[in-house]
This record gives sequence, C-alpha cells and structure tokens, in this order.
Amino acid sequence: LNGEVAAGRIRYFGARNWRPSRIEEANAEAAASGGKWMGFVASQPEFGLAEPNAAETAVDPAMRFLRAADIAWHERTQFPALCYSPTAQGYFATHGREGAKAYDNPVSRGRLGRVEVLAGRRGCSPAQIALAWVRRQRFPAIPILGTSDPEHLKESLAAAAIALTEEEMRLLSGDQCGA
Repeated sequence: LNGEVAAGRIRYFGARNWRPSRIEEANAEAAASGGKWMGFVASQPEFGLAEPNAAETAVDPAMRFLRAADIAWHERTQFPALCYSPTAQGYFATHGREGAKAYDNPVSRGRLGRVEVLAGRRGCSPAQIALAWVRRQRFPAIPILGTSDPEHLKESLAAAAIALTEEEMRLLSGDQCGA
C-alpha cells in the first residue's frame, strides 16, 4: 500500500476487519521506518446498533464486528472507524425482516423496538436513528451507506441532521427492553 501512495494512486489507506492490536502493530512498524512508510489512518469494521449473531474466534487475527474492547480502543485512541452495515443489512429499515439471519436475537429485537419508538417520536425513520447512533459514538465513526436506491440514499443522508442525546444513546444501547 505504501507503494501505491508513493506512486500517487492513493493518499491514505485503512485496515478492514483488523483487530486493534494488529493495527497498532502495523502502525508501530510504519512509525519505526523513519518516515519511509505510512500507517493506517482508519479501520473498516462492521458496526452498528444491532448485536451480530456470529461469534468471533480468538485465534483469527482478523475481526469482523466491533466488540466492547474494540470500541474502548477506538474511544481511547480516537482512531476513526468507517463502519459498514450500519443499519444491520436493513434490519432497522424493515422491522427486522431483512438482516434477520445475521442480527435477529433478543438484544437486537429490544434495540429495534426502542429505535422504532424513538423514530416515531422524532418523526424520522428507524434506519435514520440507527445511522445517527453510529455517528454519535465517542470516537470518529462514519457509516458507509450501501444502497442503489436513490430514495434510500436521500433518507440515509438526512440522518446527518439527527443529533441524539446522551439519554437517547443510553436508551438505544441498552440490552434489555425498557433499559
């Protein structure tokens, strides 16, 4: 990747599905190069309000989802995350019909219910609330939008105007219905 920077084809690069320890190791190598190499400037994990059903294996150097320790690292370092599947493959946009295989579980269902109630109070869509939640993290978190539908894109972009309060963030993040 540093060769691509030197050739002028890219300016910066990030790590997709890398654990924070692996990013730190690579960036330490780059720092030790005396300016010869550039390190990663962002990570690209799957991250959103839904709780994924997939388990992570401890032996795999890659990761797919941000878990509590990863979130804490991003908060401590302020390392940006470009988050894919921020609406959980449509889980929040379709009352849990899409993305159910990957995300439907008691925690996600509870969060979906609270998202729908808050969206009704705020006069916006549940998908917009889910995107606003990603953007309101205590570290730079940028949702990656993945739609080919111009109306969905407009709806998603409008989520940038939604500023969730700390109380709303705690409510949405709770693991129990009514938490």
